[in-house]
Amino acid sequence: MKSTPNFIRHLLDFFVQSDLDSELRPTHISLYMSLFRWWNEFRFQNPFRINPKLIMQSSKISSRVCFRKSLSQLEEWGYIKYFQPENPGEATMISIIGFPCFEGMLNNVRDEIEDMTQKSARNLPDFCEKSTHINKIQTEIKVEIEKNTPTAFAVSAYFTSMSYPESEAKKFFSHYEANGWLQNGKVPITNWKAAADKWMLNVKFPKKRNDDSSTSQDYGTPL
Repeated sequence: MKSTPNFIRHLLDFFVQSDLDSELRPTHISLYMSLFRWWNEFRFQNPFRINPKLIMQSSKISSRVCFRKSLSQLEEWGYIKYFQPENPGEATMISIIGFPCFEGMLNNVRDEIEDMTQKSARNLPDFCEKSTHINKIQTEIKVEIEKNTPTAFAVSAYFTSMSYPESEAKKFFSHYEANGWLQNGKVPITNWKAAADKWMLNVKFPKKRNDDSSTSQDYGTPL
C-alpha cells in the first residue's frame, strides 16, 4: 500500500534542499510551493492535474515563457515530473518527487540556527522595544490628550453655565476620565466642550408634572 507523504516532513526536506541548491531562484521556489499546495488538494496523488493559469496566479509568475521554463528546470533538477500535453485541450499533469531523508542535516541546521540566535541576542537591540517612530507618535498623542484634558472644576462650571445639573457634569467627567479622554477609545478629544455639548443633548430629564394644587409636595415625607 502506497504511503501518504507527511506534509511537514516534505516541506522541511524541501527547505533544506533549497538551501543547498544554488540553482534555485525565487521563481522556482514560489512555483514549487504553489504546486505543493495543489498536490495537497489532490490528497498527494501522483500524477495530478493542474490548471496552469491558476498556478501562475498563485506563484506570481506573469510570463508563460517563464512559467514553462521554471517547470522544465524543476523537472531537470529532480523536483517534479512534468507531463506536457501532446494535444490541445489535454490536461497538464505533474508528479512531485519525494526527497531523501535529511534528518541528520536538519539537526545540524537547527543547531546552527540556535547558536546564531544566542550569539545575535547579545549583539542586537531588543526587537520588543518600540521604534523611535512609534515612540514619537505615541508621545504626540499623549501631549495632545493632556493639552485638551479639562479639570473636574472646569467641566462642572461649564455644565452649570449651560443650566445642566452638576450630577451630569460628574458623569461626563468620570466617563471620559476612565477612557483616557479618547473618542470611541481611539481618537484623542481635541475639543472637550463640543463633546460636552453632545453629552448634554443626549441627556433626558423627567417630564414635569402639572399640579394645580396650591400646596407643594414634600418629597421628604415617606410614601
